[in-house]
Amino acid sequence: MPDGRCCFCDKILNEQVAALKENVIEILRITNPEMNIRPSNATDPLGNRRWVICLECARKCNLPGS
Repeated sequence: MPDGRCCFCDKILNEQVAALKENVIEILRITNPEMNIRPSNATDPLGNRRWVICLECARKCNLPGS
């Protein structure tokens, strides 16, 4: 269950969000080294870690569909 905060800007979420896989996080860390990414705050049904991102941060990262 997400903790209700964006893993990128730490803002409390009250909007549509995306849950990113670990491989996407690694790409974002390489392409945006100045970005402070908090630890994973969600898991999928199989127990894989997910990072929750708000729409504003998704747009800043140029993620598809944002």
